[in-house]
Amino acid sequence: MIIKSTKKLLHINGDHYNEKKTTMKIYKQLKLEIKKRYYLEEIFIDDSYLNFINNCIGCKTCFKTGNCIYDNKDGIIEIKNKLLGADIIVISTPIFIDNISGNLKTLFDRLSYWFHTMPLKGKKCILIISTYRTGINEVSNYLYKICSYLGLEVVGLITSDYKTTKNVLCNEIDISLDYLETGLLKKCTNVAYSDYIYNLYDKLYKDMLKNNLITFELAYWCKLHQ
Repeated sequence: MIIKSTKKLLHINGDHYNEKKTTMKIYKQLKLEIKKRYYLEEIFIDDSYLNFINNCIGCKTCFKTGNCIYDNKDGIIEIKNKLLGADIIVISTPIFIDNISGNLKTLFDRLSYWFHTMPLKGKKCILIISTYRTGINEVSNYLYKICSYLGLEVVGLITSDYKTTKNVLCNEIDISLDYLETGLLKKCTNVAYSDYIYNLYDKLYKDMLKNNLITFELAYWCKLHQ
């Protein structure tokens, strides 16, 4: 008998919601196993959500104040709260022209300042990537980097292309869940980015202190290291 953990798992679906889509088929298989171990909370970034999420306009207000000018005008606050409240996050996306879906990119753009504050640090992440033929390496590397900047630790990578068999897919799901349980992942780790990110921030905020450039980000990191 498996005793369910009280940790929350959140699914960010970068695909247009459709039960027949490959990413959804993979997630449904993953979900069956995850629900045996965790209480599951799902969120989908699809057409219905994008109707409530404005595109980033690059005004840089979030970097200076910690708030987006659209925070109270669309559904991003709800998404942020769900992300902050989750222990484990599943991010799934189909591949379009060797990149993530536009839906998912819209979300990342709106979370831009989080890439400088890493509020999701310590949370585990499983990636689901589907394509017919190409782009898996490019997209997985990109998402590893994105997750690193957010503070997420990638503990699983599930991929699918035209050659992927059901047995291979089931094996990748099992491996991801095993690593999720143990927290030990070497094949899919994104730890290699950690030193780079730390050194980048270290230089950035030392320069800001030197030049007396007081911003939300500097105050955040100073408070974090008190």
